[in-house]
Amino acid sequence: MTQITVESRGSVVLARLSRGVTNALDLACVEELAEVIQQVRGAPDVRALVVASSNDKFFSMCCDYRFIAEGRKLMGLNEVKLGVPVPYVADRVLHALVGARQARRVMEGGEFYGPEESLEMGMVDQVWPLERVVEEAVEKAEALGSLPGTAYGMIKRNRVEAVEAEIAAWREEKEGAFIECWYSDEARERLREAMDKF
Repeated sequence: MTQITVESRGSVVLARLSRGVTNALDLACVEELAEVIQQVRGAPDVRALVVASSNDKFFSMCCDYRFIAEGRKLMGLNEVKLGVPVPYVADRVLHALVGARQARRVMEGGEFYGPEESLEMGMVDQVWPLERVVEEAVEKAEALGSLPGTAYGMIKRNRVEAVEAEIAAWREEKEGAFIECWYSDEARERLREAMDKF
């Protein structure tokens, strides 16, 4: 079953996640997204990828730039309230993005933040009216895609390689601890309660 719709926007590919109301990621969705990314990498006429949602309620992906709609759109990591830790990859990316102080606030509090506060904290890069979010993202992707690829690639590599190295060094150990916590009795009960709300 297709969980991602793909649309060509000139030199940009727009991929929309369409996995139910919450767009929860499962293995099939991640594999499908990975396939889209590989196709984009192999297409000589494509310079950038925008990942968006097919609905206006739920969306989360780790991207170079993050745009959010105005209004009651919330962002955060509430894992601690569900009795599980934030996955190590998300933890490291958040630290690199917003710094240790804000990352601690986000992960240890488990709260959600509105668009303006998310922007101030550095979790998002721009706030747009809902009807403009995707178009602005495509425009940003076009602008980035027009830059010299080798130079841009090296700048991005310098930005992410320390985080990648840290994740690679600790991933296996951290994943084991996460899984153990995920299947604890407390976490199972809290996750059941959260699912009932949806």
